[in-house]
Amino acid sequence: MKAILVYLLQVIICSGILYSYYQFFLRNKRFHQYNRFYLLLITLISLIIPFLNIPVYFNSRQDIPAVYQILSAVRVGDTEKFNSLSQFFTGKTVAQLFYWLITAFIFIRFSIALLKLRRILRKYKAEKMNNISFVNTNEDGTPYSFLHWLFWNKEIPLGSTNGQKIFRHELFHIQQKHSWDIIYLELLTIICWINPFFHLVKKEIKTIHEFLADQFAAGHEDKWSYAELLVMQVLQTRQRVVNPFFHNQIKRRITMITNSSKPSYQYLRKAMVLPVAVVVITLIAVNCTSKDIDKAPESKTINTTKESKQADKELIEYSRKKAAELIIADNNKVIEEVEVETEAAFRGGQIEWTKYLHKNLNPSVPVDNGAPEGSYTVYVQFIVDIDGTVSDIKALTNYGYGMEKEAIRVIQQGPTWTPAIQNGHSVKSYRKQPFTFVLQAE
Repeated sequence: MKAILVYLLQVIICSGILYSYYQFFLRNKRFHQYNRFYLLLITLISLIIPFLNIPVYFNSRQDIPAVYQILSAVRVGDTEKFNSLSQFFTGKTVAQLFYWLITAFIFIRFSIALLKLRRILRKYKAEKMNNISFVNTNEDGTPYSFLHWLFWNKEIPLGSTNGQKIFRHELFHIQQKHSWDIIYLELLTIICWINPFFHLVKKEIKTIHEFLADQFAAGHEDKWSYAELLVMQVLQTRQRVVNPFFHNQIKRRITMITNSSKPSYQYLRKAMVLPVAVVVITLIAVNCTSKDIDKAPESKTINTTKESKQADKELIEYSRKKAAELIIADNNKVIEEVEVETEAAFRGGQIEWTKYLHKNLNPSVPVDNGAPEGSYTVYVQFIVDIDGTVSDIKALTNYGYGMEKEAIRVIQQGPTWTPAIQNGHSVKSYRKQPFTFVLQAE
């Protein structure tokens, strides 16, 4: 759940930066086709960039620039507060339920709009005209187009001058497949409704569609007469997924039709998108990491990928090298630097210990808490008493991201161990248990 929230936040940041550039430097400029594809790319880039990971290594954490330390804190967040809140609401179910309820509500609205179009198609007969289906109706808000259907209004003579301009306008929408843009953005805003910038992109795309269709319909004729047509016949459509001729952005459409001057520095405005995209990638995808995390020795390895946190059976691999350091005692007192005949071990041996970890260890803890990719060896020290009970559990490392807490929890909640043996008697001994969390690139 935490990883999803971080991903959504990164998507919002990406789309916010890219849309802000559009708002200040590209909006209402006369390169409409460029703006159309730029807005569509905003959504795709914003969805993809958070999945990228570009590691940049520094000798120590102190060398990492302050801005990346702040961004790392944002990615990780206040783990303890989040965990407490999750426990209070019995995990992530409440947040997920709320999110999907809103998603379902918006999806139902979208479905109703499609059902209205289907009802009209059943009510009126469609006539095939070249590559379009012409539907002559009396419905409010017509004319408009959707996919290959052109919904016409019988009150507008098709053979008149104005009728031909409107027809050319809607025909352009169909030819340029503008409906697919709208369908894509409707579905995107249903799933990512929490992102306000996707809603703004959807609104702007619809307006740019009108700019392009107006430009085609007006042609080289008197542009003022076309503008007059828009003003004299302004109507509103209640359809959400269509391209209506009488769009509500009349003022902007008239400005685009009548203004023939080219925007200043148009090539520079387009080219500056590239450094803006580089800034976004640098802020979101670059992961500054200290080399300190690579200095710990290998032991038991937990391979955690950010692609899948559910593949627990593939997440645990164990080295066969001895990883326990034992310090045994006589008379129930722990004495250091003494050899033992038999080391303290998990009851059932290595196989049972592996099964226990598969069942109880949560290897996605560092991923959920936003840990950078790399290798983290966590050491947990504890005492195995003569009766096998475990006590005095403490972490010897402090990498954070919940790894030490998870390792301590697994040891603490586990069963009793088989104590160490010296001279035929059970003895009290220390044990250091290392776990290496390896976060791999996707």
